[in-house]
Formats: sequence, C-alpha cells, structure tokens
Amino acid sequence: MADSGNAGELVALALKRAGVSHLFTLNGGHIWPILTGATEHGIRIIDVRHEQSAAFAAEGWSKVTRECGVAAVTAGPGVTNSATALAQALANDSPMFLIGGRAPVARWGMGSLQEMDHVEVVRSLTRKALTLTSADDAYAAAAECVRMALSRRTGPVFMDIPIDVFFGAADLPEATEHLTVDPGRPPDPRQIADAARQIRDAERPVVVAGGGVWWAHAEDELRALVQGGQLPLVVNGMARGMLPPSHPLFFSRARSQALREADVVAVIGARLDFRLNFGQPPVFGDQTRLIHIDVDRAPIACRLKTALGELASSVNGRRDAGTWLQTLRATEIAARGRDEAMTKSDSVPIHPARLVAEVDRFA
Repeated sequence: MADSGNAGELVALALKRAGVSHLFTLNGGHIWPILTGATEHGIRIIDVRHEQSAAFAAEGWSKVTRECGVAAVTAGPGVTNSATALAQALANDSPMFLIGGRAPVARWGMGSLQEMDHVEVVRSLTRKALTLTSADDAYAAAAECVRMALSRRTGPVFMDIPIDVFFGAADLPEATEHLTVDPGRPPDPRQIADAARQIRDAERPVVVAGGGVWWAHAEDELRALVQGGQLPLVVNGMARGMLPPSHPLFFSRARSQALREADVVAVIGARLDFRLNFGQPPVFGDQTRLIHIDVDRAPIACRLKTALGELASSVNGRRDAGTWLQTLRATEIAARGRDEAMTKSDSVPIHPARLVAEVDRFA
C-alpha cells in the first residue's frame, strides 16, 4: 500500500476499518475518488439508478445489519434526492452516513456545476452535517462520522467533500485506532432499583419495547426481563420479532387493553410519540404509572443494554399473582380468531390478509 492517498481513498480506508462492507451509490463525477477508494479497499459497491434508492438502501442496510449504512451521491440533486431517506433515518434512529460530492472550493459562488450549500439543506435532518475542507482531515472526519452515527441515539450523519478536496492527497494513517462507540451514560442504580420495585409490586404491569432496544443490541436482555418477570410485552418499530408471535408473553391484538388497563407500564427504547399518544389517556389509563427508559430524552436516560440487564436481574422470579396474563391472552386469542375470516378468505382477488398469512405459513 502506498504511503499516501487522495481524500477518497482515505475516507474509504476509514470506512473499511470501521466495519463498513457496502457502499450504495449512483455514479457521478463529483464522487469518483470515493468509488475508486472503495474498490481499492474491498468495500462492495452497489450502483443503483437513482440517489433516492441509494440512500434508502443504506438506511435499510443499517436496519437489517445494525452496521452503519453508507451512501455516496453526487453534488446538488444527488444530495437533495437523498433528503427523504435522511429524514427517515433520523426518525428511525438508523445509523447512516451520507457522503456528498460538492463543487470545488476554488469556484464557490461562481456558478459551478450543481453548486449548492448542502450542509444548510440537511442540517435539521441529521445528527451532524459538515463539509470536509482538507484531505489531511479526511480519515479522521470519516471515522468520527461513523462513530457518531453509531453512538448514543443512533442516526444519520452527512459530510460533503468538494471535488478539489477529494483529489487532494495526505498520508495514510497507521492501523492503530479502533472504532469505539459511545452507548450512553451508565444507568443510575437508584433509578433502576426504583423501576424494578414498581414492576415487582405491580398487579397489571406491561413492557413496551421500541427500536432503541434493537439499536442497543439489547434483545437478549429484553427477553430476560420479560420472561424472568412474567411481563406482557408489546412492541413498536424495530423491536418487532424480539419475541415470536406465538410466545405466551407477546401481545399485539390485546395491545390497547394492556396499555389502558395496566397499573405500571415500562416504556423501554421507545419514544412517547403519536403511536403512544404522547404518554397520555386514552391510550394509557388515568392512573397508569409510566417508567420511561431510553438512551436520552427520558427520565431514566442511560445505556439501554446495561439498564435492561440490571432490571432483568432485579425482577427475575416475579410471578403473575392474579389473572392479568390470562385476561390479556383471552383477548389476544379472540382477536386472532376474528382475523380468520380474512386470513382464510377465498375471495378473488386474494385478500391482503390471506396473502400475508400464506407467506407467514410458508416461512
């Protein structure tokens, strides 16, 4: 390997060392150095037909793999075509790094091809947006973008690179640094102990899990909490699948009753947004006590994997002393039974519910 490389190669090297395996793109002259750099360092290039597809593919890749999804798009319309994917990644906490080409610094303000200030366009759609101004900073800036995308509340990061900076050269760094993400601050033992006490003492507890549990790699801890404490579980977003639909503690059709009648609801890794009526009645009961745990913007704001592990240990052995689980299971069974009119329908064209049920049975 040469002792120096252009900014595109340095960015690609930073991506490779950070564990990035795929680069989604639409070929454009403003970004050739990153494409050649990705090829040099063994990152698979997925070339699509529209920048929107590249950006959404990167966001989808992050959801499936929990890697940082990376897309590279050309200047101007390439970046604006990617804006909706950035907005979705921000809403879904999807770790994503969008790299944009940009007009050369030497020609800013002179009407270069597809010239615009992308950073101001995407700033509100990202955790961070910046312009790379020197090849000397390329490796460190790209590595920091990936680290930020994967840290605390994960999400999208944007960096554009002017084409004259892209072709600038700098020394290749030694492989001495490793990507270290920040999972958030450690949980407060007093808060976890209080939450555990409320759950143990509850007559009708419910756990609501959201996508934050997925991004924290905390699905095992969630299962330990639910199963060890015999707690009914409802889910949002990327938490789907953490318990199979056949599990006796998983409730989807009894969700409304569970939230409305619960005396304690632990909302973990989920925002109190419109899906949960912002934590207000009538979705929750007037007297329901909420325990909200998330990586940030919650009364218990901390690293979720650690918090869930400690909570699971504290409530392990709890048993449902009444008929709460039986009541919810009866509602769940009855609702699923009513679904059979749709899932077994012989109507033509095929009922969507029948199609979904057949795919589920096949899988």
